[in-house]
Amino acid sequence: MCVALYPPPEVGGFTATGDKKLSELSTKRNNAIYYTTLLHNKTVLRFCCMHPLLTKQDVQQVVDQINEDLVALGLIKP
Repeated sequence: MCVALYPPPEVGGFTATGDKKLSELSTKRNNAIYYTTLLHNKTVLRFCCMHPLLTKQDVQQVVDQINEDLVALGLIKP
């Protein structure tokens, strides 16, 4: 399963600086690694899940953590 997170409209798009900081936070926690990719002409954050025991709740936890990181870095509003 692959998940793509679109930036909220007020952000306009993800940037190389923001992406690097987000990636560093996630890598330190060792729970996910995500990258930017172009999807429908928008830069999105993408991560793929392949573990057979992974649940929807696990994926939601990763998405929630990404959102918390975006807020912590001041890239989106809470």
